[in-house]
Amino acid sequence: MKTALAVALLLAIALPSFAELTMRGEIKAVRAGMKALESKMATKDDIITLQRELIKKIEESNARVNSRIDSMYYQMWAIWTVIFVTILAAIFGGPIFAEWWRKKQERKDEINNHEPV
Repeated sequence: MKTALAVALLLAIALPSFAELTMRGEIKAVRAGMKALESKMATKDDIITLQRELIKKIEESNARVNSRIDSMYYQMWAIWTVIFVTILAAIFGGPIFAEWWRKKQERKDEINNHEPV
């Protein structure tokens, strides 16, 4: 808000100097601008070259975007595969691990309960 106020004040101060331009000065500035534009007029070949460059840049950009989309597609499949394998491991691995743990505890109990001879 403060910057907007400062800019408005600067423009209000500079406004009289803008109004002091004479009509003749404005016409000279317009003619000078026109001459500068005439010397920089584009030819048909310039336009065709520019068009080809733009088409090439657009095609390169599309190739990069398609590459990123493909990469994201493969990453998505990798994530879903990991999720699927994790679910299968939780379903089938739980009972297997529980059985292994029970047998380990039984062996441990047998070793601890075995009296030395």
